[in-house]
Amino acid sequence: MLRRFWDKYGAILALGFVILLWMVGLALVVSTVQGRHWHPMWRGHYEPFSFFICAIRTVAQSTWQWAADHFTIISTTLTAVATAVIAWFTRTLYNATKQQAQLTREIVELGNKEFIATHRPQLRLRYAVGELPPAGNFATAELHVANVGQSDAVIQQIGVDIFVRRTNVPNSGVFNAAPQPWSDSSSIPPGKEARMDAKSARPINANERPHIVTGGFQLCLLGIVNYVDRNQIVRSTSFFRIYNPNTKRFLRAAKDDQYAEWDYED
Repeated sequence: MLRRFWDKYGAILALGFVILLWMVGLALVVSTVQGRHWHPMWRGHYEPFSFFICAIRTVAQSTWQWAADHFTIISTTLTAVATAVIAWFTRTLYNATKQQAQLTREIVELGNKEFIATHRPQLRLRYAVGELPPAGNFATAELHVANVGQSDAVIQQIGVDIFVRRTNVPNSGVFNAAPQPWSDSSSIPPGKEARMDAKSARPINANERPHIVTGGFQLCLLGIVNYVDRNQIVRSTSFFRIYNPNTKRFLRAAKDDQYAEWDYED
């Protein structure tokens, strides 16, 4: 910052310093010519330069006399110049302080972004519970999604569907888990969870319900949750679970299941 300041205003400061030296030198010349600071033993050595000394003395005395005659104008002008210089320096200091504050904010913001990048949130379906409904009713589930990461997460979208499929029959299930906007925009701190409700797209029919209990059919839960961190980086968590009528919970499927790849955490 000092280097940039000197490159921009160094010439002006140097000129002011030269003028100051000239004024001090002029005052010294006047006092010297008048013999105030010369020792008698040295005066003789300057006699060859008496012409130049007289010329300097004449200029100095004329300048001094002019300054005395115009003291009010000079003092007013110097006061105005000094005020302008002070205002200029004040403005320069203000701009430098403003730039430093902006730079500090940018550094803090960058540090926060780096912290979030290395301490990201991570949403995970902790568990899902539900009751097997009577025939002709919609299946429902209660989902508990926890933040197991190290910073806050904000859910933006969620898509969940509950559907029935034949056991060990590929592509026998039909579902629609397209993400929809999530109504709650509050953040989920680390270690906390969000509760969500899911509902099947169609009712469970009379033929499916008994087979779900005996194992011929499976009641499946499939979904995806899109969320962002404080850096507005979008992340996703998806899941696939199969209902267990005995525990009334949706449990993780086997690794070789057709939809096992839906168990994913970004």
